[in-house]
Amino acid sequence: MPRSRRADLVAAFAFLLLAAGARPVAAQAVTPLPDRWQLTFNDQHYVWEVRLVRLAGDTLIVRGRDSLIEAPVGNLAEIRLLPESILLVGDGHHSAVSALAGNNPGVFDMSRLDPTGRKATIQKLLALEATVIPGLT
Repeated sequence: MPRSRRADLVAAFAFLLLAAGARPVAAQAVTPLPDRWQLTFNDQHYVWEVRLVRLAGDTLIVRGRDSLIEAPVGNLAEIRLLPESILLVGDGHHSAVSALAGNNPGVFDMSRLDPTGRKATIQKLLALEATVIPGLT
């Protein structure tokens, strides 16, 4: 029994819908943003949502959204990792509450270190960042 033109059009239309529907789903599969950092200075002002770039002498260079920022190592009180907060419901429940409450193991107290210790800590963080996020800085 031959197929009607209408059946052919319906099949073609269904195929196009499926093909068109697959594109937005694929486009929504976004890679999560990598972790960011917050720098707290001795005078308690801070810079957050930055990436560590490099250590230039006694200055830590970080990248903000649209510029490079120079942070004198001697003025840093704390470097804090700001991991991406994810809240999942159901099995494997994760909570952003612990991060918001300050329960964050990625806090590096620079105020108790001498200049050599501060630089060594920053070098370790830069090396860690380079292995976790190669070429991103």
